Amino acid sequence: MASITGIEGEFPVLALRDTVVFPRLVTPLLVGREQSKESIRISSKDEVPLVLVAQRNAADDDPAAKGLYRVGVACNILQVMNLPDGSLKVLVEGLERIRVRRFVWRGSCRKARVERLPDLSGFGMPRPGAELKYEALARTVTELFRRYAQLNPAVPEGAPNSLPGFEEAGHIADIVAAHLTVGAGVKQKLLEMIDPVARLHELVEVIEHEIDILELQRSIDNQVRDRVQKTQKEYFLREQLKVIREELDGVDGHSLAALEGRIKEADMPEHAEAAALRELDRLSQAQLHSPQASVSIDYIETLLGLPWKTMTDDDLGIARARKVLDRDHYGLDDVKDRVLDYLAVRKLAPGQKGQILCCIGPPGVGKTSIARAIAEALGRKFVKKSLGGVRDEAEIRGHRRTYVAAMPGGILKGMAKVGSRNPLFLLDEIDKLSRDFHGDPGAALLEVLDPTENETFVDHFLEVEFDLSEVFFIATGNCRENIPPVLLDRMEVINFSGYTPTEKIQIARRHLIPEVLVQHGISRSDVSISKATINEVIMRYTREAGVRDLKRKLAALCRKVARGLAEEKAKKKTIIRPADLQSYLGPPPYFKDDLQQLGPGAATGLAWTETGGKVMSIEVSFVPGKGDLTLTGSLGNVMQESARAALTFVRSNAKELNIIDCEKAGNIHIHVPEGATPKDGPSAGAALLAALLSAYKKMPLDPKTALTGEITLRGRILPIGGVKEKLLAAHREGVTKVIMPESNRPDLERIPREILDELEIAMVASASQIISECGLQ
Repeated sequence: MASITGIEGEFPVLALRDTVVFPRLVTPLLVGREQSKESIRISSKDEVPLVLVAQRNAADDDPAAKGLYRVGVACNILQVMNLPDGSLKVLVEGLERIRVRRFVWRGSCRKARVERLPDLSGFGMPRPGAELKYEALARTVTELFRRYAQLNPAVPEGAPNSLPGFEEAGHIADIVAAHLTVGAGVKQKLLEMIDPVARLHELVEVIEHEIDILELQRSIDNQVRDRVQKTQKEYFLREQLKVIREELDGVDGHSLAALEGRIKEADMPEHAEAAALRELDRLSQAQLHSPQASVSIDYIETLLGLPWKTMTDDDLGIARARKVLDRDHYGLDDVKDRVLDYLAVRKLAPGQKGQILCCIGPPGVGKTSIARAIAEALGRKFVKKSLGGVRDEAEIRGHRRTYVAAMPGGILKGMAKVGSRNPLFLLDEIDKLSRDFHGDPGAALLEVLDPTENETFVDHFLEVEFDLSEVFFIATGNCRENIPPVLLDRMEVINFSGYTPTEKIQIARRHLIPEVLVQHGISRSDVSISKATINEVIMRYTREAGVRDLKRKLAALCRKVARGLAEEKAKKKTIIRPADLQSYLGPPPYFKDDLQQLGPGAATGLAWTETGGKVMSIEVSFVPGKGDLTLTGSLGNVMQESARAALTFVRSNAKELNIIDCEKAGNIHIHVPEGATPKDGPSAGAALLAALLSAYKKMPLDPKTALTGEITLRGRILPIGGVKEKLLAAHREGVTKVIMPESNRPDLERIPREILDELEIAMVASASQIISECGLQ
């Protein structure tokens, strides 16, 4: 059959799916589409070459011209065979590369007008000195193809040996490309490369990539084969061991007998002993080292480790308990009185069940340490469970044994750890509990903290009742509002207030300084920290309700002293005076006179947060508009309602308040600084009212006068909470006068005299009294 001798004439086209044919190679094809059969018939009848071009999308049954590549191969048809299913098996021989100039239809046959592409099978005429480089490139491709053929069983066995001499670079590239098991797109790219040198360079990259993949596949296959062989080996060994164990009539009879003996000697309740023996029976029937055997052993060991009847005797000596509590803690009289009351009741009524207390207060005020002191005073063992961030019910009640790596919950693990049925159990940070799809740990605690139910507490892992009624539970938290009401209802709440400066000084001298001296290896003869120095640290280097940051600052002082002792610079006792603090701790970050005059529309308010009392500023400004209200500063819903109530009171009583042109003031913008900190609650109503009146009347307020109280639409001032914390914060920040609700007067009885002596307290019951106290008439 003649080849294409020019660019004139039209030739039948055969579109190929996922196949690329290269010149000078014989390739078998399966043809099933009628259009393709017609092209083969016309090519055979007219004795003209058949144009083979690949499809861009192999799934396209009837590709248009744009769905076909333009570079293909002209070929001769060597043989055509009819298959039983009506398709054809065609053997073709590639002649040369062609480029389609245009596709045309002639009846039911697609034809193409083509042009020949130059045949550069050899290297042509290389530059002098480049022959060695070209030959090296051809040899590289040949060697890589031999490695590829060894790794890929799809390559015919004699294919590497069929490669021509190195002088026929183009033919070498075509043969190698035809045998690669890569995508049609990669082969098409190689077909379209006329320059054989460029084709060889591309082949080097393609073959190296394919070799890397094949070697990785072989490595993975070997690993899988090894694992399968290991699994089969283990299976046969287990079967052999099973037969041996059956012959010996039991699984490790000595260990099982030992477990049975421990169960009977543990003096467990009948229901617990029965559960342990049932699990022991399951263990005797389990395979050695099976997951079921491991779970059964853990179950039995957990039952054996629980203190079913072990208890400590309570020390009910009230005098000794008071001595222990006073030794470790300064102040906290309410908490100490509650503990002493409990001891008195236990002494008179020994049968009373365990108590459940909840200590609420800012960080660093001694909630956790007082729990340890209570345990010592009672002579009970102490165990702690941190609940901060716990979001899974299983952390409290355990996992069911159907789960992998199941274990008991934190309550029973704590009981097993402490080895007593009546310890003091501290549930720390109970207000930080979370919940998600794993369940609600707060709901799981309901049974634990209910005195009428916890004597039959059931852990999911054990599914056996355990008596928690003798446990003295103490929970701690920072914010009462974050504790679920149903949980809070089961506990007696004791509020911890922040410490006054005097109390902090006493705590530092009695407890903190001796502790940090021991921690840093310093004796009292090495350093002296005066009362005035401690007070300066409290007032200018800390801002907290507790003493945690104070302890850190004292530790920083001790580190400086320890360094001087280690370097032998301190030849005599180091005396730290207030004037020396800046050299030890750096510039003070706080000043008592930070409150500044900000002009009309600015007022000072008092707030209560999880960390204690806080002084906050409230700012009001007017901008042109129709009187709309804008609130910024991360205000919660309740605080926004307080602002609207205060504004409504001002507008509805503008005439009585001597406010001229109230409606013409424009839009009102109320902002509470520190916008990233969320704020909420009704107690800012009084301060919001004062700020609005100051802005309307253009009369500045004294920044050292702070207000707190809830306001109504009729101007009544309602009581608020957190009085002690707010007054402590006011005293700490340099406030000289506090205006607060008359209904909170009884709360002043709990305020230390040293605070009341330095603050002017104005009790008000209405907005008119606020106006008078602020001088806004």
